[in-house]
Amino acid sequence: MQTNYMDDIVLLLTACINPNGMSYTVVQDIELRKKQYRESLSFYLTHTKYKIVFIENSNTDISCLYQKEISEGRLECITFDGNNYDRYLGKGFGEALILNYAYIHSKLIAQSHYIVKITGRVIVENVIELIDSCSLDKKSVYCELGLREKTTVSVFFIAHKDFYPLFLSKRNLINDFSKCYFEKVLFQSILEWRKDIHHKYSPFYLPVHLRGICGTSGAVYPTGNRVKAFVKYILYLFFKRFLFIE
Repeated sequence: MQTNYMDDIVLLLTACINPNGMSYTVVQDIELRKKQYRESLSFYLTHTKYKIVFIENSNTDISCLYQKEISEGRLECITFDGNNYDRYLGKGFGEALILNYAYIHSKLIAQSHYIVKITGRVIVENVIELIDSCSLDKKSVYCELGLREKTTVSVFFIAHKDFYPLFLSKRNLINDFSKCYFEKVLFQSILEWRKDIHHKYSPFYLPVHLRGICGTSGAVYPTGNRVKAFVKYILYLFFKRFLFIE
């Protein structure tokens, strides 16, 4: 990485402590969700030195638990009322609203160039290694794509701040009932992003080690495989000119 990344990168943890019956959301227990968010936030505060934005959309404020980190400028906690939209739109729409609110209101994001987006209940165990593996000489997006399904792995991705206006301009397309998921809109946004010669897209060449439970299915996230991840990356380098033909 060719940047003073401690000042240039912010971790963005998205949260919804009270899903209030949100569709396609298996874990509904408020106290359990709060516990999972706190465990995840504690991991990133303890195991990294990055500044962190924790943004929550159900008006459940936990900032009183982190006054020291907030006063030191290490952590920014934002809570807003953003979970009262039509349920058929699904939690992906809510995730986009969270990102939009953070982009507009976060002081730490305003001071940074790169946003490491992480679903707040999930721990990316090798987050430091993944960030260090990225080359950010161009305005870049790092994200795992499912090219056959035209989708993405949205629980964790790294993007230049300038990518967000492009993606968020499409947020009203997200509709789980119509099967136009957050991940598909993110995929289309990445396709559009990479058409600019000054922009870059890449998958990670390292596996993403996730610890946590998928909010949609309740399944435990699989452990990444280093060899498979590297082979996938090499194949991408060889065949990328053919992969994005629309």
